[in-house]
Amino acid sequence: PPFNNPAIRRALMGAIDQQAFMTAVAGDDAEFQHTPIGYFCPNTPMASDVGLDVFKGPRDFDKVKRDLAAAGYNGEKVVVLIPADSLAQKPLGDVAFGTLQQAGMNVEYVGIDFGSVLTRRNRKTPVEEGGWSVFVANWQGMDWLNPAAHLTLRGNASYPGWSESPRTEELRDKWLQAATVQEQQAICAEIQRISFEEVPYYPLGQYKQPTAYRKAITGIGRGTATFWNVRPA
Repeated sequence: PPFNNPAIRRALMGAIDQQAFMTAVAGDDAEFQHTPIGYFCPNTPMASDVGLDVFKGPRDFDKVKRDLAAAGYNGEKVVVLIPADSLAQKPLGDVAFGTLQQAGMNVEYVGIDFGSVLTRRNRKTPVEEGGWSVFVANWQGMDWLNPAAHLTLRGNASYPGWSESPRTEELRDKWLQAATVQEQQAICAEIQRISFEEVPYYPLGQYKQPTAYRKAITGIGRGTATFWNVRPA
């Protein structure tokens, strides 16, 4: 609680300012961030604009507070786990904490090391017994390419948060059996529509991490760093 209530999860969607999250972690240079995004990596075949209107325009926290109250939020404590030693996840967590505060939720900031976050987020106990409510995570674009590899979009309660969605799981199976890219894209658009309805998690945006290499080496590929094909220039 309170995020076992899907109506509360939906109500809070109106508080999410993706650009604020991305600016916190990547700075204000538009070249290094992309918003709005949905539940698949932007500018890849399975991404779509379905549901993205919720992230457009200014955030109305008075409305969010009313929506949360209507959804049944009654001041329950919300514990936010923030990895204080992570250069990316700490600023994301700080924005998440501030967002929940602005939304009028009863929030507790728990700043701990990343390893402790990984341990504590596996607990299913109530917050009063050392449990948690929210944590932030960052993923590479390849992790969000499609339903086959999208760990956080599974509906089988396999990832911390333990989201369950029979509809998403059924569509994932259909995606794996689809004969054409067009069929797969239509399935992913429906998965995204369902995800904005059920809110297994909040997509916060995409940021790019610039990397510099010495002129003395060549053969470096684009994307994730690898340790092959590199040679002296």
